[in-house]
Amino acid sequence: MLAPRTQPAPQAPAGALAVTRVREQLAALRQALEALTEAILAVTIEGQIQWATPRARTLLETYGLVHPHRKSRLSQVLRDWLFQQDAAFDRAESRPAPGAPLTIEHRAGRLRVRLVRTDAQRLLFLEEQNSEFTTTALAPLGLSRRETEILGWVAQGKSNPEIAIILGISRRTVQKHLERAYGWLRVENRHAAIALALETARAQR
Repeated sequence: MLAPRTQPAPQAPAGALAVTRVREQLAALRQALEALTEAILAVTIEGQIQWATPRARTLLETYGLVHPHRKSRLSQVLRDWLFQQDAAFDRAESRPAPGAPLTIEHRAGRLRVRLVRTDAQRLLFLEEQNSEFTTTALAPLGLSRRETEILGWVAQGKSNPEIAIILGISRRTVQKHLERAYGWLRVENRHAAIALALETARAQR
């Protein structure tokens, strides 16, 4: 006697499988971002925080950039800036270059906020500059404002590509400013420049 033939299990539609894969990838991406030390958050145009890395949440709290009664929403200052940046993006005829970052001065230091927007998402990147390396603290070195700013980031361990992104300039421009700074300070390399910056900042305390 022949065994009864079994029916094959129903296959999920290709579209449903694709959606499942995308969701899994997004979940993995979110987990990876949570593990980063970078301060990144995604927001809506209304200033609602969709997700944020732990570092971003810490900086938002430290600099008072969340709503006093709704921690899932940005402060009024940040919402106003976001709205202006968003309006400029929408007015552009072609894909615009990143707008000028927002700089927040605080007793804890200086925070720079940059918006990166696509048609579907708004990401905020937060970069903290410790008050120890502000232009005022390094002013005795006699460098130009841009050279001082770059040296401050170098002293905080930022690479040339990172500094280029933070300041919205090219890597080549960063290197040229550093070379001029080395010449003025009479140092031969990055390590010597950092040591001098640390010594100068400490003297200003």
